[in-house]
Amino acid sequence: MIGMFLAIMRRIAPQISYVDTLQRSLSRERYERDRLRHKYTTVSYQLEQACKQMDLLRSSNYSALRSGSAPRTSVYAGFYPYS
Repeated sequence: MIGMFLAIMRRIAPQISYVDTLQRSLSRERYERDRLRHKYTTVSYQLEQACKQMDLLRSSNYSALRSGSAPRTSVYAGFYPYS
């Protein structure tokens, strides 16, 4: 009985090892996918915030409010005269 059990175990041991290897590989892939998803979310949020900030800087009301009576300046090119 024990001999038969050992024979069966010897026969399926490589398959069990293969399944374990696949499970570890899948676990690593899931971890990497989650890590990349988190990084994408972070970068996407930062890009969205940067775009909102650029829109604010481009708006004339915001520029006038920030500069007061000082000459207006361009975010891109430096000084430009009043229009």
